Amino acid sequence: MRLNTKYCGKTVTLLSEAFNETVEELTESLMPLVAENGMDWMYANCSTTAQRGALDWWKKFRDATLPVFNDLYNSVKEGKEAARSIASNSQADYREKLEGELKELRESEIW
Repeated sequence: MRLNTKYCGKTVTLLSEAFNETVEELTESLMPLVAENGMDWMYANCSTTAQRGALDWWKKFRDATLPVFNDLYNSVKEGKEAARSIASNSQADYREKLEGELKELRESEIW
C-alpha cells in the first residue's frame, strides 16, 4: 500500500515505512522500557504529544482489538488452536505448506 504523508518531518511513501516508524519503534525501543519500569512510568515520561495520542486513541484500539482477543481466547479455551496445530503439523507436506504461508507473510507490505 502506498502512502504519501509526513511522519516525523519526512515523507513516508510505503505502509512498511510507517510500520517501521511506529510498531518497530514500540517493540524495539519502548517495550523494554515498559517491561523494566511499567506503563505508568512510560506515560509519565513520554512527550506530551505521545500522551495526547494515548489519551485520544486508547479506547478506539481497545474496542477494535477486544473482539479479536476474545475470539482468540475462546479458540484456545475450546481446544481449537491446539487441534488445528496438531492436524496441520501432522500432514506429510507440512513444511512445504508452512513455507508458503511464511513466504506470504514475509512478503506482505506490513513488514
